Amino acid sequence: MNKQILYVKYNLTRKPEYALRTEIAKENSSLSARKIGNSTSQIFLQKILQKYENLRKLNAPFTVIEAKKVNSYTIEFPYIRGVSLLERMCLCTNKKALQEEIDKYINLVDNITQQNKTLNKDFGKIFGNFQKEKKYPVIDSGILDITPENLIEDENGRINLIDYEWTFDFPIPRDYVVFRSLLYTFSNIDTKIDFDFNEFINIYIKDHTIIDDCKNWELNFQRKISKNAISENAIDILSKGSRISDSEILDIKEIIRQRDISIEEKNRIKDKLIEIQNENILEEAKSYRSFKQTKLWKGLTIYRKLKEYSKNFFINIIKDGPFITIKRIIKRIKHVYEYRKQVDKERDPYKYWTKANKITFKRRRQIKKELTDLKHKPLISIIMPVYNVDIKWIREAIKSIRKQIYPNWELCIADDASTDEKLKNYLKKIAKDSRIRITFRKKNGHISEASNSALKLATGEFIALMDNDDVVHPHALSEVVKLLNEKKNTDFIYSDEDKLDIKEKRVEPFFKPDWSPDLFMSTNYMSHLSVIRKKLIDKVGGFRKGYEGSQDYDLFLRITELTNNIEHIPDVLYSWRKIPGSTATEYSEKGYAKDTTIKALNDAIKRRNIDGNAYDGLFPGSFRVKYKIEGNPLVSILIPTKNKVEYIQRCITSLLEKTTYSNYEVVIIDTGSKEQSTLEYYKTIESNSKIKFVYWDKQFNYSAVNNFGVKHAKGEYILLLNNDTEIITPSWIEGMLEHAQRKEVGAVGVKLFYPNNTIQHAGVILGINGGTGRGVAGHAFKFFPRETQGFPVQKDIIRNYSAVTAACLMVSKKKFIKVKGLEKDFRIAFNDVDFCLKLLKEGYYNVYTPYVELYHHESISVGTPEAKTRDIEEFSKEIDLMYKRWENYIGNDLFFNPNLSKYSESFVIKV
Repeated sequence: MNKQILYVKYNLTRKPEYALRTEIAKENSSLSARKIGNSTSQIFLQKILQKYENLRKLNAPFTVIEAKKVNSYTIEFPYIRGVSLLERMCLCTNKKALQEEIDKYINLVDNITQQNKTLNKDFGKIFGNFQKEKKYPVIDSGILDITPENLIEDENGRINLIDYEWTFDFPIPRDYVVFRSLLYTFSNIDTKIDFDFNEFINIYIKDHTIIDDCKNWELNFQRKISKNAISENAIDILSKGSRISDSEILDIKEIIRQRDISIEEKNRIKDKLIEIQNENILEEAKSYRSFKQTKLWKGLTIYRKLKEYSKNFFINIIKDGPFITIKRIIKRIKHVYEYRKQVDKERDPYKYWTKANKITFKRRRQIKKELTDLKHKPLISIIMPVYNVDIKWIREAIKSIRKQIYPNWELCIADDASTDEKLKNYLKKIAKDSRIRITFRKKNGHISEASNSALKLATGEFIALMDNDDVVHPHALSEVVKLLNEKKNTDFIYSDEDKLDIKEKRVEPFFKPDWSPDLFMSTNYMSHLSVIRKKLIDKVGGFRKGYEGSQDYDLFLRITELTNNIEHIPDVLYSWRKIPGSTATEYSEKGYAKDTTIKALNDAIKRRNIDGNAYDGLFPGSFRVKYKIEGNPLVSILIPTKNKVEYIQRCITSLLEKTTYSNYEVVIIDTGSKEQSTLEYYKTIESNSKIKFVYWDKQFNYSAVNNFGVKHAKGEYILLLNNDTEIITPSWIEGMLEHAQRKEVGAVGVKLFYPNNTIQHAGVILGINGGTGRGVAGHAFKFFPRETQGFPVQKDIIRNYSAVTAACLMVSKKKFIKVKGLEKDFRIAFNDVDFCLKLLKEGYYNVYTPYVELYHHESISVGTPEAKTRDIEEFSKEIDLMYKRWENYIGNDLFFNPNLSKYSESFVIKV
C-alpha cells in the first residue's frame, strides 16, 4: 500500500536555514514521522543525524528515538504513540497534581545534569552574554530540546525523547533548560489553577541569580532562529501563562509559533488515526485533506473554539455581564482568524502582495483621474511576434492589452507564417479593431525578423515588447506614462515581473533593483515589461538575426550604450506564462539561448572596447564577463590586528600559500599587541619581502587605522582585509582587481562565509534593521547555505550594491584619496558603508563578485558593533550620524526593491 500523509506542518516563522516540514505518515500498519528540508535548510537537517549518533549512547532515563536518513532532504523517525509530559501537566486540575508532574520532569533533567562548569564562547555566540568565571550546573550533552512537550511516555511506560534538533556541541545550563520548559509549559496551563510562574521558578531553579540571564538567553535564541521580529517583552508576557491579555498576543506570537506541534494538533492526529484505522487509507486521506479546505471545516474549527471558550458561558454572564462575555468570545475568535491569516501570509506572501496591490474599481478611477491631468500622453506601440501560438493564450494576451487603463496604445502583430489556420482567422478577426495592426509574413524568419516586421508597423513614440502568450496588468501603460511625465528625458523603462502557472496563479515574482549595469551584464534582469523610445531602437537597427533566444537582451545591450536615462518601476506590470517550451518555465527550455546570449555579450564587450570575454555563469540564466587585468599593478593589502596570534597567523598563512597574483605587499597595522606569542610570530614573518609592519599607538579607530595604513602603502590599489579572514579562492586578488581597474567602479566586495559554510556577506543592503530599532545596513543573504543558487537568490552573480563590507574590499588608491578615505567619526561601525556611499555619490558603482570567496570569522579580535562590550552610546551616535548624512540613501536603497522587507536580509516579500 502507498504511504499516506496524515499530517503536515510547516515551520514558517523560522529563518530559511532552519525551516523544516514535519510529516506524519502511515504505510500499511506502520506510522513514521519525517522532517523534510530543502536546499536552504539541508545542512541544519543533516546535522540531526550526527546529533542522534552523539546522543544515542547517552546514559539517560529516556530513549532517544532513532533518526534515519531517507535522502539528502529527508530524515525519518519512528512515530511514538503515547502521551507527552506536557499533556500530562495540562490535564492537571489543581496545583498539587501539576507540581507532581513537574517533579517527574525535573527528576529526568537532573538525572543527566553534570557537575558545575563554566560556559564557553560558543554558547555566547548563540545565546548571548554570560558570567565568564561562573560555574553552572550543566547538561553536558547540550540538549536544549529536553522539554516536556518532547518527552513522550509510550504504551509500555517508557519515556522517549522525540525531538533533539536543538542540541549543541557545548554544555547548556541546567537552570536555563528548566526555565524555558516551565515557561512554555506555563503558557499552556489552565487558568483555573491558582499559581504564578515566579512561584514555580523559585521552586525549580537552583540559582535564582541567573533568572534574568535565562530570559535574555531565550530571547536571543528565538531571535537567532526566527525570521520575524521578537518583542523585548515576549518572555515576560509568556510567563503570565494563559492570563495573557489581547494586547499582548502580538508580542509573543512569533515565539508561540516556533513550537513544533501543539497539544491540540497532537489530539487531532490521534483522532484522525482512530477514524481511519479500518478504512481505505488512500481515499480517506484524500477526502480528509480536501475536507479541511472547505468552509464547513473552517466553521467547525471556529465552533470548537467557541465551545472551548464558552464552557462557563452562563457563569461568565452572571459574573461579568453578557456584553463583556460575548465581546471576549468575539475577540478570541478574531484572534483565531488573525493567526490563520498570519500563517497563510508567511506560507504564501505573494498572494497577499497581489491582493494588496490589486487594481480595484476605486484605484482604476484614481488612475484615470491622474491620467487626465498629464500633459504628455504618448502613443505606445506594443509589438508582438506570433507563430502558431495556442489561440487561448494569445486571446488572453490581447484581452490584457484591451483592459489597459491608459487608452493611447496600438498593438502591432507580425505573424511569422503560422501554419495554424484557426490562429490566422482569429488574427484577421481582431484586425477589425482600429488599434490593432497586423502583418502576415509570407516566409518564416524566426523571432528577430518577425519582431522587426512588427516594428515596421509601429507609429508610437515608445515601443513596448510583449510575448504572445503573456499578460500585462491593467495599470501597466499608465505607470509608464506617469513616469514619462515625471522624467521627460527617460529613454528606457523596465518594471518588476512575475509568472503565471498552469492554474493561472501568479507566482515567482522578481522584484528588481534600479538600474544596475553589472547585474545587467550578468543576466537580462530588465526583461519585461520593457518600454523603449522608438528612435533609439531605429538608431541601433532593431533586432538582429542570429541572436534568437536572446534577441531582446542583444537589443537592450546596444540601446544602453546610447543612453543612461534608464528608469525602473518597482511594481509588477507583466506576467510571463509558464508553459512547456517557455523560458518562464525553465531557462534550459531554450538551449540555444545560452549560446546567443554569450554571443551578444561578447559583441557588447567589443563595441565598448573592453578587454574581456563572456562566459557561462554559476547557475542557469547567469553569465560572467571576465575583464582582463591591465598591466601588473601593485596591490597593497592592509590588515589591522592586535594580539590573537591564531587569527593573524591563519590569515597570513592562507594568503601566502594560496595567492596566485604576484605583485602585492602586505601592510600589517599593529594596533597595540602585547601578547608574547603574537610578537614572536611577527619575528617569523618579518623577513618576508612582501610583508611590512607599521604601528598605531593611539586609541583604536578602524577608520583612522586604515587611513594611516594607506599612507604607508605603495600600491596603486588598496585591499582592506580583516585579520579574521581566510583565503579560499587562490585568484582572489585578480577577481577583485579586474573590477577595481574599471573607471566606473568604486569599491569591490566579495563573498564571505562563516566557518560553517553559510553566507556572512554577499553585498550590503541599506536600512536593514532585523525588526528592531533604526537599521543602517545588513548583509545580503546572511546565513544562506553555500549551495543555494538561482533566482531570486542572487548571491552567485556579479551585481551592484550601495555598499560592500570592508572585511575584504578593494579600491583604487586614487579613488580612496578622492573621497578622503574612511571617515574618522565612525570609529567602529558603518565606516565601510559611509565610504561606499561617498563613492556612490561621486558617480562610481560599487561591485559585488561571487567569484572571490573567503572565510570570515566575524570580528573575532575586535568584536561586533552590536555586542554588549561595545559602547552603546557611541554606537547610537554612529547610527544618528549615518542618518544625518545618508538618510535618503538608507531609506531608498537603489539596489534593493521597496517591495522587499527590510526586516530581513533574505529578500523576502514585504506584506
